[in-house]
Amino acid sequence: LTDTIILNGNSSLGSITKNLILPSEGPEGTSILWRSTNDNIAAPDGGIKRPSIEEGSQPVTLTAEISRGSAQLERRFDIWVLAEATDAEAAALDHKWLTEKLILDQNTDKNSVTGNLKLHILGPMGSAISWTSSDPNLVAADGKVSRPSWTQGRKGVALTAVICNGGTALQKTFNLTVLPSEPTDEEAVEADTQRLSALHTLGQNWSQYSITKNLSLPGT
Repeated sequence: LTDTIILNGNSSLGSITKNLILPSEGPEGTSILWRSTNDNIAAPDGGIKRPSIEEGSQPVTLTAEISRGSAQLERRFDIWVLAEATDAEAAALDHKWLTEKLILDQNTDKNSVTGNLKLHILGPMGSAISWTSSDPNLVAADGKVSRPSWTQGRKGVALTAVICNGGTALQKTFNLTVLPSEPTDEEAVEADTQRLSALHTLGQNWSQYSITKNLSLPGT
């Protein structure tokens, strides 16, 4: 009488989600009687009733009394029956799980996005997640980021996730800012040309029309 025999497709004794197989007889003609510390969760016939999210996952001890004639032994199985969420509970848990930090991936801040985002399409509670972008040319629904040009400057984008589980749908919006790409040679020359005026070269002179001291001519 082993874990494998009673699991009935459950992955482990610590992760029970469906009925167990609790045999009443052994291959050598023994009789097996079962006791449970919580019949409402794990019945002696192997039936499993999963607790609610509010109740939480529950521990149960199943004891097999194996006998033949006057000989008798007991074997104990300690199991955890996992809680089962309703559609609304599952959607709410996945809504809470989906955070700004989670989607930023390798980006360090929502206001300085430079790399692709990680837009999950499935929550840990089984909710389907779909995405829409206020500017798909900037951030696509799959998380791919296309940075604006240097001259366009930083741009804002809103990403909206719809989290669906059964008949429940919840929305969550993330407002991000994508930084521009590094300037091209042409953009850099244009920007520095715009910044370079007489005022930047005056040094300690008071006016461009009254030069008496050395000028300050930046090299970069």
